[in-house]
Amino acid sequence: MDGIVFGHRGAAFEAPENTMAGFRHAVAEGVRAIELDVHLSRDGRLAVVHDASLRRTVGLEREVGEFTRAELRAMRASLLPAGWTGAGDVGIPGLEEVLAEFRGPVRDWQIEIKTDAPARLEAVCGLVADLVEAEGLEGRAVVTSWDPVALEIMLERYPRIRRGFIGWYRSGSSPAPERVATAAPPRSAEEDLATARRLGAYNACIPVMTSSKAAVDAAHAAGMTVTGWLGDSEPQLEALLDWGVEMITTNRPGFALPWLRGRGFCA
Repeated sequence: MDGIVFGHRGAAFEAPENTMAGFRHAVAEGVRAIELDVHLSRDGRLAVVHDASLRRTVGLEREVGEFTRAELRAMRASLLPAGWTGAGDVGIPGLEEVLAEFRGPVRDWQIEIKTDAPARLEAVCGLVADLVEAEGLEGRAVVTSWDPVALEIMLERYPRIRRGFIGWYRSGSSPAPERVATAAPPRSAEEDLATARRLGAYNACIPVMTSSKAAVDAAHAAGMTVTGWLGDSEPQLEALLDWGVEMITTNRPGFALPWLRGRGFCA
């Protein structure tokens, strides 16, 4: 199977997430597809960072939107993973910088737009679309979000760019998920699939921790591809292979890539 393995925020359990050092580490491990996140800086530019708060990765009790892109670039977002002692560039980069550096080795991208106010989402969507089109990535990038408003904007204004809806796709027997930053409340697989269809999603981003093979089958029946997340352990990877997903996102590409190659999922 010609499956795709995405390095989640680069390689979030192996090197500082959403940093150039982290992306370079992921590529050195053989990653050829990257998932990352974007927020809007104070001066209206795209910053590659997961949380709206800088506390978790920088140790600063402030919000991303309080700082200019240059100020964010000068920070050290290296608190995680714990015990990381590597060298390298751990500032908060801009999206155009990441896309430009990895134009060669990285073929596929998932660009996650984080939940925000509608007016700010309009700006983020426009900036993301401009960069995807400028880099010629319409066939290689998927813009993803938990936020239906972001994907509604993408569908209405930039329909040529593929969309992916992230949800819990919760099956009846699965445990209630712990809320994560910017994530939606847990909805059933049927509800999330209905939203994905309404948004014309190319991809359903379905979590192994709360969903099931039945949800993956239903997404396929609706004409969508599926990204399974997160494949960080052998049992999780086994489950995602059994579900028949086309794409897997992992925080541990140094472990997951050779394991999946051994199972014939990817080259």
